[in-house]
Amino acid sequence: MRCLGVKSPQTIEEPIKRKRVNNEEELRRQVEKLQIELSKSREDKAMLEEMMLKEDKRRAFLDEQIQSRDARITKLELKLGEEKIARERSEKELRGMSLDWMQSCSELEAIEIDFNDC
Repeated sequence: MRCLGVKSPQTIEEPIKRKRVNNEEELRRQVEKLQIELSKSREDKAMLEEMMLKEDKRRAFLDEQIQSRDARITKLELKLGEEKIARERSEKELRGMSLDWMQSCSELEAIEIDFNDC
């Protein structure tokens, strides 16, 4: 009977060791890759947070500007309303004065006619 060539325990362990070393190297590469991705993700997060902070400040500034403009619009609308009332009063007074003037002219004509008759 032939002997099938029994391998020594040392020769059996060598491929297992190589396989384990290869697995460990692959795991190290994966860990390094994940650490790089984590670092990039943290940087991206920090950048986004900074952008959000700037945007919040910008939004607050714009809100303040809007409120200021709204207040000015309200003030101008009130002033316009007051001026409209004053203009209406002036027009009413002017109509009254025109009527008074017309009446005075009529009275003056009547006096003039009476004067000429005398």
